[in-house]
Amino acid sequence: MPAPAPTPAAAPEVIKWKMQVTIKATPSFGPYASIPEAYHAGVWSHSWVRWVEEATDGRLQIELLEPDAAFPGKEAIEAVGTRVVEACMSQPGHYAEKIPEMYVAGGMPGSWMSVGEFYDAWYNYGIYDKVAPLHEKLNIKFFPSLGMEYMNIMSNFPMPNVDSVKGHKIRFWGGWGKYGELMGATAIDLPYGECYMAMKLGTIEGVWTGAQSLDVIKLKEVVTDFVTNPNGCINSLIINMDAWNELPEDIQAMIVRETPYHFTVGGLMLLEQQGYAIGKAVEEYGLTLWTWSDEDIAMLRQGCIEEIWPEFAAKTPLSAELVDIIKTQLKDHGKL
Repeated sequence: MPAPAPTPAAAPEVIKWKMQVTIKATPSFGPYASIPEAYHAGVWSHSWVRWVEEATDGRLQIELLEPDAAFPGKEAIEAVGTRVVEACMSQPGHYAEKIPEMYVAGGMPGSWMSVGEFYDAWYNYGIYDKVAPLHEKLNIKFFPSLGMEYMNIMSNFPMPNVDSVKGHKIRFWGGWGKYGELMGATAIDLPYGECYMAMKLGTIEGVWTGAQSLDVIKLKEVVTDFVTNPNGCINSLIINMDAWNELPEDIQAMIVRETPYHFTVGGLMLLEQQGYAIGKAVEEYGLTLWTWSDEDIAMLRQGCIEEIWPEFAAKTPLSAELVDIIKTQLKDHGKL
């Protein structure tokens, strides 16, 4: 009598999440037009979701939701903490009032000038280990996406050095307004979507933004000059802790092990995409590029240390500790 056929192995459980993004991927040029998941903030959100699904052989499937689909972006920390969705690619600026240490860890003006410096501070100097538990108190598992952008001033006047922006009306956002004032500019608070018309009408003379804005909101049509010295800021992958704890241990281990590298590559790709946008603006519109000297950048950094960083350090004792960590890192590398 033949042996009974072996019982087929049970199909692995499929876990399904929803994840809202904060910034919509909006490619419209070059090699990025056909792959939205690879453009701008999509280098983290869309590509991470695709990687997770492939790496788990479909065991973890994540449905991406557009910005504000399930909740307003500024309510992300509460929405994820209470599991309105399982995850969100958010921004520290949306919840720094609740975790004020993120004003420091998210990239203070004058702090980091490369993706490598960002990574070094977070994972070798211990910033991640300091701020991750603050998220856990809000029922959040947290992973930073460390980004360095060609984020600086676009203008309608020449900008060969810091002194050249003094007295000019320039749009800044968030904490970067104080950085603009440090340069001597007149910092204007203006919604992103209004920058094009404000430049066209002469209401402002410049815009502090990332190079993708040359294409996304067509600033290449109304600006003539751009400072290319990069600056850093991060996005935050926040995951509901209950949903995280429900994951199989092998998936948890893979995400913890691989996500920092995945996001770091994303930060490098963001620079390349912005470089493409800059190159096309130079080619098609004659955009003039400026790179400020090491002396100018050092002067601005010292001004930040003296005038801006103390405000961040004063928010909490841990904020002060984080500022000291950054100073130590920069001193260790001869940059302070």
